Amino acid sequence: MKCDLEFYQTLPFLSHIQQIGRGVVQNRVSDLKKICQNCCITISMKPMSTPILVVDDSAMARKMLIKSLPASWDVEITQAGNGHEALHAYRAGKADVMFLDLTMPEMDGYQVLETLQKEGLNSFVIVVSADIQPIAQERAKKLGALAFVKKPVSPGILESVLKEYGVEL
Repeated sequence: MKCDLEFYQTLPFLSHIQQIGRGVVQNRVSDLKKICQNCCITISMKPMSTPILVVDDSAMARKMLIKSLPASWDVEITQAGNGHEALHAYRAGKADVMFLDLTMPEMDGYQVLETLQKEGLNSFVIVVSADIQPIAQERAKKLGALAFVKKPVSPGILESVLKEYGVEL
């Protein structure tokens, strides 16, 4: 018997769809179980961790942000100390969600946002910065950042921002 099984995984905020043989996989599931009626096969898939990227030139700031992430959020964390490292990690697929500082050596957060915009931004970027001037917030949002969070990060504020933008925690 042939099985034309289709199963789906959904990312919380991206809609990348890949064709794989006769099945369609849409990346990300809470937990999926489907019984193929033609061949009585049970398929069970575990959820994939969400790849997040924490970008800040301060190791202490990165550590504090990571500790502020919701405990229930299943994530795979990558860290970057400057914009060049961030873009390398982004291009390697390690940034469905990016927490980005603005003030860094070598390549700052604005330059990262500009580069992502030129390449077709498909990362969910939350700027985390001590520079909370309205002009900085406006510039970051014009360059594609979805949200702007003040340092030091409060776990409650961070969770609220993630939920506001539909991130599954």
